[in-house]
Amino acid sequence: MICQKLHKTKAVIVACANLTCENEVPKQRSELGEANYCSRKCAAIINNSKRRKNYNLNNSYKALVTYNKNPHLNVNYEYLARKDTEVYKVEVINGIKEFYKINDRIPVKREMGNLYRKARKVFGTWNNAIKGSGFNSNPVMFAKKYLAKDGHRCDSFAEMIIDNWLYSKNISHQIHVLYPKQNRFRTDFLVGGVYIEFLGLLGQLEKYDELVKRKLSLIKGVGLDLVKIYPKDLFPNDRLDSVLKSLL
Repeated sequence: MICQKLHKTKAVIVACANLTCENEVPKQRSELGEANYCSRKCAAIINNSKRRKNYNLNNSYKALVTYNKNPHLNVNYEYLARKDTEVYKVEVINGIKEFYKINDRIPVKREMGNLYRKARKVFGTWNNAIKGSGFNSNPVMFAKKYLAKDGHRCDSFAEMIIDNWLYSKNISHQIHVLYPKQNRFRTDFLVGGVYIEFLGLLGQLEKYDELVKRKLSLIKGVGLDLVKIYPKDLFPNDRLDSVLKSLL
């Protein structure tokens, strides 16, 4: 009976295109396609799997196009980072040695500009960079005695720069003179009636700030002529000609 019915309707038996399905389905010849399914469910299973495959292929294509447009995306950044470190290390060491050759002393970090940032990245600290360049660790700029050209024993490297400037301008000066009407506070420099203070650690140490505050209050109360010098007036470039022009 089935054969007669199929013969009359000119239908054929085809296997479902879903390979996991074992069903067979009669189809009119006009209904036959590249893939024939016994149900919408089987059709959905196959079509969805094709969409996922096409999606992955499209994404792979996009990734390929992106790579072709931006080939540097395939760069080994870890290798580049190591390379940068090696280059920075050479730059820092050469910069410190060159500064020493010209100035006959090791530089302080404020004098090195962008090189200081590279030194921190490679060596961790500026003192480590100094050691890595073959020199003794940079002394604390505000805590070691320095001998100026005129024989004055200065409390810091910065004070020595100021003392040497006064000496180079033939300006008679005294150091560490007591302020009047007390026996505790001393000025860094005294030129005639002008008191000069180098405020090297202002804003960095709470106790230092308190000491400076009390000293400035004393100076104001007595009515003394005061000139204040800050690290920015010395590093990276000496601005003493401008700051102390009233003494010239």
